[in-house]
Amino acid sequence: MANELILVVDDEAGITDFVSYNLEQAGYRARVEATGKGALSSAAKETPDLVVLDLMLPDLSGFEVCKALRQKEATRRVPVIMLTARDDEVDKIVGLEIGADDYVTKPFSPRELVARVGAVLRRRHDEPGASDGAGAANAANVFRCGDIVMDGARRVVTKNGEELPINPKEYAILELLMKARGAALSRDRILDVVWAGDFYGDARQLDVYIYRLREKLGEGVIETARGFGYRVKSG
Repeated sequence: MANELILVVDDEAGITDFVSYNLEQAGYRARVEATGKGALSSAAKETPDLVVLDLMLPDLSGFEVCKALRQKEATRRVPVIMLTARDDEVDKIVGLEIGADDYVTKPFSPRELVARVGAVLRRRHDEPGASDGAGAANAANVFRCGDIVMDGARRVVTKNGEELPINPKEYAILELLMKARGAALSRDRILDVVWAGDFYGDARQLDVYIYRLREKLGEGVIETARGFGYRVKSG
């Protein structure tokens, strides 16, 4: 996990110097870009392991950059942590809806940012299929719910044979629910497992991910256990 490439995108030199220094001190490689177009060009040349992305950029917004990353095959699963000077719930929800993995509100401490980078990367490395260890043992798992099929070997989700654009966090949530085979899981349990004890922020973010999954899977696949959590419908 050492020497992973972190792409830092912010037009404030003080922020990028501060962030890149602390990431490098923690053992990461840091590459800095000041514009959205520069970030997309950099990511196309060498796929980063994670992107730290400012919301307000001089050319493209962080939302536009994140959406563009999610639309390209090479970068659609790259984790994105957004930086914002506004602690605005609407901004966070929009960011999560287009595929951001986490949010950090300015001003922030270097320890907090490095911790969040590490937490997001650990979740990615610990996902089944990310290595030849435990992931290989689960690779043959195939879960079905109506016309939805989750293929653990390929780490893809299909509907009527067509692959769905599921990001890593959505995949982890759906996988957990699929493995429960119709049993309801509490919201706290889902947060604890999927975020691996490294959850920061408002627990309502889970509801945003569930909303996005329902849009992609279709209504009726993920059911609400009122006052408790969620389940995948049985049968």
